[in-house]
Amino acid sequence: MKEFKDKCLQLTEGDEFYSWAGYMLLALALVVIVVAQSGFWGFVQDDSFITLRYSRNLVEGNGIVFNPGERVEGYTNFLWMIIGALFIFLGLPAMKALIIFGALCGLALVVFMPFLSAALRQERHLTWDSLSALFLAASTTLALWSVSGLEQAFFALCGWLGFYFVLLKKPWPACAFFSVTLLTRPEGALFPAFSAFYLFILFLTGEQEGETVEGLPERETWRIFVKPLFCLATVFLAYHCWRFWYFGDHLPNTYYVKGGGGWTNVKFGWLNIKKLWNFNSNGFFIALAPLALIPRKGRAATLSLVIFLGAYLLYQIKIGGDILPMYRLHLTILPAQMLLACRAIEGMTALFAEIIKDEYQPWRRLVWPLVLIYLVGPTVFSMYQTSIGHTEYKGVQTSLDAAHGAIGRYLERNANPGDLAVAQDMGAMPWHAPSVIFLDTIGLVDRTMAHTHYAESYTPYIRYLLWSDEKARQRIKAMEARLRRYTFSRNPRWFVINVDTPPDKYDEVIEALRSRHGEYFAPYSEANVFFYDLGQAPEWANYRFVKGWEYSNVHFLLLYERMDSLTE
Repeated sequence: MKEFKDKCLQLTEGDEFYSWAGYMLLALALVVIVVAQSGFWGFVQDDSFITLRYSRNLVEGNGIVFNPGERVEGYTNFLWMIIGALFIFLGLPAMKALIIFGALCGLALVVFMPFLSAALRQERHLTWDSLSALFLAASTTLALWSVSGLEQAFFALCGWLGFYFVLLKKPWPACAFFSVTLLTRPEGALFPAFSAFYLFILFLTGEQEGETVEGLPERETWRIFVKPLFCLATVFLAYHCWRFWYFGDHLPNTYYVKGGGGWTNVKFGWLNIKKLWNFNSNGFFIALAPLALIPRKGRAATLSLVIFLGAYLLYQIKIGGDILPMYRLHLTILPAQMLLACRAIEGMTALFAEIIKDEYQPWRRLVWPLVLIYLVGPTVFSMYQTSIGHTEYKGVQTSLDAAHGAIGRYLERNANPGDLAVAQDMGAMPWHAPSVIFLDTIGLVDRTMAHTHYAESYTPYIRYLLWSDEKARQRIKAMEARLRRYTFSRNPRWFVINVDTPPDKYDEVIEALRSRHGEYFAPYSEANVFFYDLGQAPEWANYRFVKGWEYSNVHFLLLYERMDSLTE
C-alpha cells in the first residue's frame, strides 16, 4: 500500500504540476462538465428502463428476466443491471439514482484525466495534463450520456482506471477494474486486450519507461501480470459459461438484432463514423493522433492508444455504428482521443519553440499562452453550441412519461395480469406496466424476433437503406409477414402502434385522437417495424382503437385492444 501511495505522489508532485495554468484549466474543465451535464438534465434514454425492468424482476424473485418465465438476455450491461437492482433493493428511486451515479462517474472521469495523462507521459505537467481534461469535459457525448441513465460513463471510467494501473505496473488493481468492464459491457474485453498489446510492445522494444518493477527490467514487467491475467480470464470464462447456462445463447439477444445486417450494416456504420468526424471537432482530434508519437517519453503507451483508437473506430463501423444520438459508443474511446490530441499539440508546440532562434527568446515564452488561448476558446464555444444548444434532447424524460409512461400506466390499470401487449418501444412503457407481458417487435427482448432478423441478414435500424431495392423490399415484407403470423399466434390482447404524421396535419391528428378515429392513422404506420401491412392481416379486424398519446407534434402512439377480450 505504501508503494502505491508513493507512486501516486510521484504523479502529483513538482513545480510544473502545480502550475497556475494547469489549475485554471482543471477548474475550467470542472465548470464546463457541470454546466454541460445540467444542460442535458432531464434527458433519459428509453433503453435504460429495459435494464431497470430486469433489475426489478431480479429483486422481486423472478430472476434476471424481462418477462417472467422468459430467459432472454435483452440487456448488454450486466453489472449496471446489478447496480440498478441494488438501488431498488435499498428503496431508492432507481432511475434518479442511476442518473446521479452516472453524472458523478462523468465528473470523476474528467478529474481523473490529469492523472492518466501524467502516467502516460511519464512526467508531470499539470498544464498539459489538464488540457486533456478540458477537451473531455467539453465533449457533448460525455455530457449527454453521463446523465442518460445508461452505463457509458461508468464503463469508460473503470476501463481507463484499469489502464492507468497498468501504466503504474500495478496488475491487481488493473485486474479488478478490467473485471468490472468485462461484466459491464461486451466490448469490455477491449481494455485488457490493448493493455496486453502495450506490454507486448514493451517486451519487443525494451523501452525504459520509468522505474523497474520488482527488480525486473522494463521489458520483463509482463511477468507480474501473468497471475492477474489468469484470474481475469477465469472471471471472463465463468461469466460467459453462466450466461450460456442461464440464457441458452453465446451472445446477447441484442447482437442478433443489431449485428445481422452484413455489408449494409457496415455501410450504416461508415455513415455514422463520417458524421462523427464533423461532430465536436472529433475529426480534428482523431487526425492529431499519429502526431502524438513525436514526444519520446511514453511512446509504447502512446502507440497502444493510437492502435486502440483506430481499432475501436473499425469496431464501431463493423457493428453498424450507434443508432442512439450523440455517438454514445464513442464515449469509451474519448479519453484516448483527447490524450493523444494533447500529446500531439504538446509535441508540435515544443518543435515550434525550438525553431525560434535564441535572439527571439522573449517570443518563445508566448508560444504556450497563444496555443492555450487558441485551444481553450474554440473548445468552450463548441461546448456551448452543442451541449447548451441542443434543445431537442432536453426534457425527453417528460415526453417519455407523457407517452410511453402513460401507456404503461394505462395498461397496468386496465389489463389483466399476464396479458400480452405488442409494441416496438421497450423501455418506459413496460417499466410502468410490470404485470403485463410484452412482445418486442424490434426483438431486443424477444428471441424469435431477434434470430429471425439475424437469419435474414437484416436489422430494423437499417430498413430505410434497403427499402429502395425491390428484391430486398420483397424479402423484408415476406419476413415481416412471418413475424406477424408468429405475433398473432401468441394471441396478444393489446397492440401499441407508432405513427409519424406530417407537421401540417397536427390539428387533424389531435381531432382524430379525440374522436377515436383509428382509421385516420392507417397511411402513417411506416414508423413501425412490421406494422406497415398490419391491416392486411385478417386477425387485425378483431382489434379496435382505444386511445392515442402524443410524444411530439409529429410522433404519436396508438393503443388497440382485441375486441373479444372485452367479454372475457
